[in-house]
Amino acid sequence: MDETAKARRVWDQAAPRYDRQIAFLEKHWFTGGREWLGARATGRILDVGVGTGRNLPHYPADATVTGIDLSPAMLAVARRRARRPVELHEGDATRLPFPDGSFDTVVCALSLCTIPDPRAAIGEAWRVLVPGGRLLLLDHIGSSWPPVHAAQWLVERVTVRAAGEHFTRRQLPLVRAAGFEVVEAERLKAGTIERVQALVPDGDQAGIGRGPAAVTGRARGGCRTCRLRAGSPSFGDRPAVERACRASVHDRCEAGADDDAKPARGRTGKLWRAAEDLIGGEAQGGFLPAYGERAVIVLIAVREFR
Repeated sequence: MDETAKARRVWDQAAPRYDRQIAFLEKHWFTGGREWLGARATGRILDVGVGTGRNLPHYPADATVTGIDLSPAMLAVARRRARRPVELHEGDATRLPFPDGSFDTVVCALSLCTIPDPRAAIGEAWRVLVPGGRLLLLDHIGSSWPPVHAAQWLVERVTVRAAGEHFTRRQLPLVRAAGFEVVEAERLKAGTIERVQALVPDGDQAGIGRGPAAVTGRARGGCRTCRLRAGSPSFGDRPAVERACRASVHDRCEAGADDDAKPARGRTGKLWRAAEDLIGGEAQGGFLPAYGERAVIVLIAVREFR
């Protein structure tokens, strides 16, 4: 079974209980994320990975909303939830069935962590946006605090294989590499939640970023640990970079965004280095199953209030 078929099967099975399970996470982990998306979405909106339609109540009343999802069962729940006109389509985020320049805003909430090829999905978002169009992302990513990152890495040893759910994946480098102009990005909850607002430059700037092939090799900055720099032929090749660099911060270094990290000294420094050794550079993480989510949220709370 290929990755796309597996993802469809997993989400079809999850659909009847998804709203009940996600409610806890939205209260304690993704807090305010859907409201943040709705406040920035305008015009013709495409919701990629619309799922059960939890974003729909937050979009402006005068917006035209289209949703697409791989799972027919999730879409069935979304149709029942909708209290506004909305077009819902079954389809793949990496092969969107819409013409170029069809939308003013593309929203993707808590979905790129499960899409088998996120760079292709981001390339498709670019393709269907008008020049000046807006990409809005909300997702969980690898924590900037190594003990939490280590817990995510351990959990995803199960979730990636069982459900294609990634925990330590980060999309911001792919967004920049695709040619988007990032105008707003923030990390919350010990760096495990990221919200991104990015624009397609007006005039398409010679077509930079059209399609997934344009994503490789354009990451900015460099890594203080492995010294790979932007422009290096291998820098945009994430698997190659991760084999070469064992730093847990490598995914953040292209933006110079060591924002949530703290100096590691004494006993804390030993824990930090041990966590980095455990994490290595190979993680491709995702979404916590029910048995692990509370443990990671507790670790996040320890990080934020210590």
